[in-house]
Amino acid sequence: MTGARILAGRFALPADFLHEGGYAQVYKAHDLSDPRQREVAVKIFRNRRPVEDAVLIETWNRELTAYQALSGHPHIVELIDWGHDDGEGNRYIVFEWIPSDLLDLISQRPYEGWDSFAPVALGILDGLAAVHRAGYVHRDIKPENILIDS
Repeated sequence: MTGARILAGRFALPADFLHEGGYAQVYKAHDLSDPRQREVAVKIFRNRRPVEDAVLIETWNRELTAYQALSGHPHIVELIDWGHDDGEGNRYIVFEWIPSDLLDLISQRPYEGWDSFAPVALGILDGLAAVHRAGYVHRDIKPENILIDS
């Protein structure tokens, strides 16, 4: 991988990230510890200004705690690893790679009504219900954040 770097001695990251949000960048990476070198999503929380450090740490802690509590739910992305980026000192969380989101699904396969969309919608609602039962609130629900696997 040209321009790649290795995170935590395990995850091969490309030179460029896929998405960037308020506090983090998401990379499509490979898990070198997996015999198949499976694809993973690596979310690196970047501290842009020293004053944000406490907010960033709290954001990372809350997200990590929520994913740990929800681990193993069939409609919530799998948490694989977490820690501090040994190259730059940033915190990171690693998830299973899910290649598409709800927007992709709807654009590839337009639904004619509730009956055809119900299985997808019920999976989404089941995942959200698990989040709420665990005492968490997802604060950024939008089609791009609803990942869809096979």
